[in-house]
Amino acid sequence: MDHFGRPEADLIGRPLTLAIVVGLFAYCYLAYPLRSRCCVVTPGAEDSSTHEQTVTSSSSLPPMITLHTIPGQWGLESISPFCMKVEVYLKLTKTSYRAVPGDPRRAPKGKLPFIDEDGTKIADSAAIVRHLESKSKAPLDEGVDPKARAQAHVIARTFEESLYWVNLWARWSQDENFVHIKKQLMEVIPAPLNWFVPGVIRKRVVASAYAQGIGRHTPDEILAVGKADVEAIATLLGDKPFFLGERLTTIDITAYSFIANVLRSPMYPALQDAVKAHKNLTAYVDRVAERVAAAAS
Repeated sequence: MDHFGRPEADLIGRPLTLAIVVGLFAYCYLAYPLRSRCCVVTPGAEDSSTHEQTVTSSSSLPPMITLHTIPGQWGLESISPFCMKVEVYLKLTKTSYRAVPGDPRRAPKGKLPFIDEDGTKIADSAAIVRHLESKSKAPLDEGVDPKARAQAHVIARTFEESLYWVNLWARWSQDENFVHIKKQLMEVIPAPLNWFVPGVIRKRVVASAYAQGIGRHTPDEILAVGKADVEAIATLLGDKPFFLGERLTTIDITAYSFIANVLRSPMYPALQDAVKAHKNLTAYVDRVAERVAAAAS
């Protein structure tokens, strides 16, 4: 069986479908206008402004960062928690940047997000944040001791290697959730291709969840995995304002991006209910959101 789930003997349909899909994405990326969001910080200014504009380079300004991302909805910077993590970091640190819809084919590792910093491309959300932290005059993780860094590492893995796959499976495999994804895809893919291409993409994403392992379980078993992650996360947060204590650090950016993607998206209400059952998590999302809004205002 090939990647489209049809016999290899289908020697006509397979290359024809591949040609249509390749042509489609070429059309989308060439014809679909890229809309950017800019956040420009003037050195010495106390506030930043967020709006669409043309940025003029100047030797007196810091390097402009272009964030290649997946656009957001429902009040989220991005519907991808990984992309959202980078943009939230940029906002909180008042870093000048421009966000544009990304093309994975042009990404250094074939995935989003990635940043272009005056011609230097850096991929992977964790690597991007580490890079920005290393250049910052006031890094968010400054003074964090080795034990706390180890705790943050384990917490991040819970979000990125477990809860992420639960949410991915739910969004793409469940019909009641996929209608939201399909609606987004149909808005950017031209007719009549938008009637079948979302299904092709869906099959590949669901296959990736099966290959990872989460897709091999029943829906109830998958929800149980997600609930266990949420329970563990809520327990680790406890009554602290942030995961490592009184101060917001980079693990909070990861946590916020993943939890907010569950709470604010209309998809997977069963997992939303699991998060809402923990008042400390909902209050946490509100707390970080206020910080982000204040930094970007």
